[in-house]
Amino acid sequence: ANGEKTAISTFSEVHRPIKSVQTETNSFSLTANLSENNKERDIRLLCDVCKGLDVSVCFFVTSEHLDKNEELLEYITGSGHYLGLYIREDMSEFSRSEIMRQIAEKNDKFFTETHRYPKHVRLEQPADSKSSEVLNAYCQYNIDSNIVITEDNTGLIKAGDIVEIATVDSNAPYLTAKFLANAIKKDLKPVPLKELLYEIESEVDANGRQCT
Repeated sequence: ANGEKTAISTFSEVHRPIKSVQTETNSFSLTANLSENNKERDIRLLCDVCKGLDVSVCFFVTSEHLDKNEELLEYITGSGHYLGLYIREDMSEFSRSEIMRQIAEKNDKFFTETHRYPKHVRLEQPADSKSSEVLNAYCQYNIDSNIVITEDNTGLIKAGDIVEIATVDSNAPYLTAKFLANAIKKDLKPVPLKELLYEIESEVDANGRQCT
């Protein structure tokens, strides 16, 4: 697994979100973002479909969302999936120290509700170098995506991609199953992010690809 490699690249002066991984394996990872607008039955059905296909999804949730949906989040993790931290606020104008404070507070809330530290973080707003730099300092991966599953895209994928389910609605389970079927036809295998990613210090190029 890529996450077990010990080689570490020269630390990049520019910190970028990770969209894909340079890899010789046929692996990719599946992710989804949750918000207050999602319906519980749609989330549960998506969990069940992916579990039935032996796929583990990283569901990104806000720290505020955690304490209001304890039962649902237990269902997600109980179905073999896992949680990441979703930050929706625009922090591009914040100082580095304010970004550190904001992320630390959200990490603490996440830990209080889940009893673990969020290793994977997704920023809804475009990440600037400061945000990614702070996440790296906290030993957290800044996760973006290279492919988004939509009605118009259920087939384009390559090894190393981080894939995002665009919208978790009633149509998401069908589109995701169709996408996974196309990936399997290409001999691509979905794996959890921890198995796809390299060490936290590994360099990320201008295209968002994490390299060895």
